[in-house]
Amino acid sequence: MMQHLSRIALGTVQFGMAYGVANAGQVRREDASAILDHAWKSGIRALDTAAAYGESETVLGEIGVAEWTLTSKLPPVPEDSEVEGWLRTAAESSLRRLRVPRIHAILLHSPDQLLSSRGESIYRALAKLREEGLVSRIGISAVRAEDAIELFSRYDLNAVQAAMNVLDRRFESSHALRKMKDARAEVQIRSIFLQGLLLMNAQSRPAKFKRFDSVWRRWDEWLKDKNVTALSACLSFALQIPGADRIVLGVDSLDHLKEIIASIPSQKNIDIPANLASIDAALLDPWRWGEL
Repeated sequence: MMQHLSRIALGTVQFGMAYGVANAGQVRREDASAILDHAWKSGIRALDTAAAYGESETVLGEIGVAEWTLTSKLPPVPEDSEVEGWLRTAAESSLRRLRVPRIHAILLHSPDQLLSSRGESIYRALAKLREEGLVSRIGISAVRAEDAIELFSRYDLNAVQAAMNVLDRRFESSHALRKMKDARAEVQIRSIFLQGLLLMNAQSRPAKFKRFDSVWRRWDEWLKDKNVTALSACLSFALQIPGADRIVLGVDSLDHLKEIIASIPSQKNIDIPANLASIDAALLDPWRWGEL
């Protein structure tokens, strides 16, 4: 159990804003403090945040997170900005909000900018932050596996955050994860609950996802047949991903965190069949859900 918990990074987007298809609203400041306290006592040592997560960095700084292993993400570089100056200011602003002199990793929230004409300038600015010790690792929060492969072939990146879950196995099937591990990158897995969608029963899933009924039917029938909870299955899948160094898990309450910890398989892994996977980007990419 402790070995698994040491690989978990607590996602904190809901500390700063309401988030996710199943969100319960923004976590109150005192509740966020209780969540962090319990997570630390349980053996969790890493946190994930971003400048775009509302008040998340500020809340974390007020609570005190200097002893945690921190990953944050920078927003897109504005078109009319001077790249190095803007990125340095953005990174230093995150450190100031977090009230720490340095952090473990900084990722680009919009990695496609590294493929643009300003890509080299953006990379050099990030690399300089790493050279100066403000951050130990630089990398990307990846959306498309093919872009991640291209970026790791172009630049000396050493951190990546990729979406993977029982339905979304694109980073594994494309061999992107293996290429990143070959580059000695730290691999962080996010979206293992698909914003909570995988944890919902048929009655509570929003109507717009009904078009994916065949996917949900396979998932629900498999869970019933194996007599396992969706939470345990999702956690087991993530913890078995080859090369995954950290698993980012968002929580919206102390009870939610306790439920997650209690559901982590302590001994036997759950075998998740490949036929549960989908290749439908309209389902797998939350940024496209507004089109449904």
